[in-house]
Amino acid sequence: MGRQVSGGARPALPADHSCWRYDDPAAFEATARAFLTAGLAVGEELWYVTERAQAEARAGLAGELDRSVHDLLATALARAAPRPVCGRPVFEASRLRFVDHRSLLLLNEYAR
Repeated sequence: MGRQVSGGARPALPADHSCWRYDDPAAFEATARAFLTAGLAVGEELWYVTERAQAEARAGLAGELDRSVHDLLATALARAAPRPVCGRPVFEASRLRFVDHRSLLLLNEYAR
């Protein structure tokens, strides 16, 4: 059957989504990885949802973490539920410009 994409070739809008269906999980993962990597390269914020855990998946942090976003950070951690990689939670933070001490404590608390 191959690949089917919802929405055709129209450009994505803010808070938009893409739905794909593949017969071959490996082909889907390769296409999804390329699609997500391209989005991240141009600064897109994205949420990847899958029916099974990806061992190499990591949570990404971007922007600034300070006291104004503590509730948002806690909610994001609860919703994203990042899975440990090799027994430890791993957060991609190369796009994180600032983090305050309380946010670090919140991340540490989540890791336990």
